[in-house]
Amino acid sequence: HGRSLTFMVAETAALRPPEKQRERKGQEQKPSQAQERTYLEAGLYGNSLNPAGGATVMLWPFRNVGLQGIYTVGVFTSYEGRLLVKIENQSGFNPYLGAGFLHVSKKANIIGVDTTFEDSKVSGVAGVEVLLGSRLRGYVEVIGTGINLDKYGTNGALTSHATVRY
Repeated sequence: HGRSLTFMVAETAALRPPEKQRERKGQEQKPSQAQERTYLEAGLYGNSLNPAGGATVMLWPFRNVGLQGIYTVGVFTSYEGRLLVKIENQSGFNPYLGAGFLHVSKKANIIGVDTTFEDSKVSGVAGVEVLLGSRLRGYVEVIGTGINLDKYGTNGALTSHATVRY
């Protein structure tokens, strides 16, 4: 079973509400941060327990429900797709939960044979979004998954069972 402590920094593409919603009694008002809606975020992704780094893209088709794609390379190579639900707070610290599908692979040598260990499983995530500026957000999260990287390797008459911890 695997656990990860990860962090992300993402730049957002925020769109303001339509003009009709911003006008009151003939006056145009400046939109507040709460009125702006984020649809797309792209950024850097890092995993501190299984050292790896890469990219992430988040799409928010609804204000508090989004989709995320992640690709990382490091000790392990992984990619993941997620569905996220977040709760917005006035404090700027927005907790979120999600579920996804994670694929992990790692190349290793077993008794003289190069072998690729890989597994794919459902993952769960809990984290906090932190507003770092008008277009910059940071994320800290904990991920849990049932990834199991084990394999049998054969070299001539030798057979060995190996497990890589994720």
